[in-house]
Amino acid sequence: MKKRFILLLLAIILVSSLAIGQVYDRKETLYAGGGLWSPPNNWNPFTPWAIMTGTNGLIYEYLFMFDPLSNEMIPWLAVDGGWIDGKTYELKLRDGVYWTDGEEFNAEDVKFTFDIAKKYPGVHYSSMWNWMKEVEILDRLTVRVHFTEPLYQQWSFQLYQLPMVPEHIWKNKTEAEIL
Repeated sequence: MKKRFILLLLAIILVSSLAIGQVYDRKETLYAGGGLWSPPNNWNPFTPWAIMTGTNGLIYEYLFMFDPLSNEMIPWLAVDGGWIDGKTYELKLRDGVYWTDGEEFNAEDVKFTFDIAKKYPGVHYSSMWNWMKEVEILDRLTVRVHFTEPLYQQWSFQLYQLPMVPEHIWKNKTEAEIL
């Protein structure tokens, strides 16, 4: 009995030390996600599952982050946003933000991100255009969004869930490439 107990204890110690002492080679590929249960194979931010692959948030970022514990929007690519009347929302963008190729992130990118869903109804968030009217650029860092019938909760969700995309890269893509 004593011999079995000692063997069991040694086995537990051995297995525990192997689990704790595991070292991974730094040159191995990083797999993000698990939502699709496979390695990422599509880096297109216009696919609805892009958040699962790590594309959204890792490559393409949001206007705001959201803290569900405090119910607060945290400025990210935008520094401020708010309703200036019942059907108009104004966004102020962060200055000094650049895409990895050195191009500036600005109001053109924000307008393009929303407008592409109007141009191609197959884009997963195109239903926003059922209640959006127009995206207007006031200057390089200010965007005003006009609504026909604003759906405030859904708009807030888009502000922290919809990744912005670089117009200069995506504007010449075909509908098939985007979808």
